[in-house]
Order: sequence, then structure tokens, then C-alpha cells
Amino acid sequence: MIRVVAAFLILLVERSIAFNGGLNLWQWIGVQTILFTLIPLLAIGRFNIKPGDFGLAQGDLRFGLKTAFMLIAIALPLMAYGASQPAFKAYYPIWAPARTSALNFIFLELAVLLMMFNTEFYFRGLLLFSLDRSLSKQRMGRWIAVLADSSIYMLAHLGKPGLEVQYSFFVGIVFGWLALKSKSIFPSLAAHWISSVIFDLMVIVL
Repeated sequence: MIRVVAAFLILLVERSIAFNGGLNLWQWIGVQTILFTLIPLLAIGRFNIKPGDFGLAQGDLRFGLKTAFMLIAIALPLMAYGASQPAFKAYYPIWAPARTSALNFIFLELAVLLMMFNTEFYFRGLLLFSLDRSLSKQRMGRWIAVLADSSIYMLAHLGKPGLEVQYSFFVGIVFGWLALKSKSIFPSLAAHWISSVIFDLMVIVL
């Protein structure tokens, strides 16, 4: 339970800075990296916690990646629809110069990869794995953990296009299931990042 409380405190600080800090994209990525990744990793090292307890493990990588690519394929029609909507075209890519050259696009997507790692490590690793462990003795504890994590994940999307906020809840459930099933955050990271790259391309091209 201590881990769950600590995870919530980190999220509260991050959300407070995101809404009130007046940061640009690159500053926000830096803050997110410190809060979502570096501080938890330092705590893991300090208290000799197994990285695998938070999904930092290979796990069932074959199953995880196979499922990740299947999920991407299923989501393609939804991504194509979203990419054609004005709200998404106005919001993505999140760094406008990415539209102007391939080099800028690649630079952005590498930065997004770091953001996605921060996100997956926090929501699917730190928070979900901690919730799952805390609720393991409860009936339907695993699904309660997934639903709670997905609800918080959805709230973290407030400020983005409305359809994405709703969509993120269901994505959170699927990614949460995948992370717990594969015992690793890396399959959901792959699905999240590759989908993001494809979506940005669709927004530019469609």
C-alpha cells in the first residue's frame, strides 16, 4: 500500500506542474522523466526492490509482442478515423516542426518514445503492479486494479481531444491486461509508441 500511495503522490505533483507550470514540451518531458522514471528508479535501487516487481523485466516477451502487434492492427481503422478529425489534426503532432521535415519528425518520435516509457513505467509498472499486489487477496482484485489504473490513466489525458480521453480508458484496460499477463511493461510500450508514430503519420498525410 505504501507503493500505491507514493505513486499517487508522484502523479499529483506531475499533474499540478503540467497544469500550472507553464512549461514547454521539452521542459515537461524533463519533469515527467524525473517524476515518473528517475525518482522511482532511485527508490528501487535504494530499497533493493526487484525491477521485475514493476514490470521492468523481459517477461513473456514473445506473447507480449505478438499481442501488441495484433492490437495495433485492430486499432488501425480507429486511428485512421481519429487522424481525419479536426481536433486531432490541430493537436498532433505535439511539436509542430515535426510536420516540416523527416528529421524533425524522427526527433519528435524519439522524444515521444521517452515520454511513452515514462508513461508505461508509471501507469503500467509503478501504479498497476503495486495495485495488483495490494489487491491480490481480494475477489476480482486484478480486474479492480486494472480498472482503477485505467480510470487514473484516463484522467491524466484531460486537456487532450475529447475522443482521446474516452479512448484512453479502454486502451488503459487493454494495456494493463497485457502488462500483467506478460509480466512486463515492454509489450504495452511497443504498442503505445508504434501506434503513436503511425497516428502522427496519419494526421500529417490524411
